[in-house]
Amino acid sequence: MAFNEEKIKAILFSKRKRKEAKDIKIYLNNLPIEQVTTMKNFGIVLEYKFKLRQNFSYAADKCAKLIFSLSKSPKILWGSNTKL
Repeated sequence: MAFNEEKIKAILFSKRKRKEAKDIKIYLNNLPIEQVTTMKNFGIVLEYKFKLRQNFSYAADKCAKLIFSLSKSPKILWGSNTKL
């Protein structure tokens, strides 16, 4: 199986509350894989603590952009047509 080393990221899921070393070292073809706290996969934002806050804010931002673009389209087409 072939992997693109530039796109691979690792995330450690945990619900533990105590402080401990959360850095893990994972290597693929002798190259270290970057560890992240949030990751977007298939349009869903995953957090390391299983919280959905980031996912909700991502969806809200997408909806706000869509509403803004939809509100601009009637303004462009509104009014009298000057071409007769």
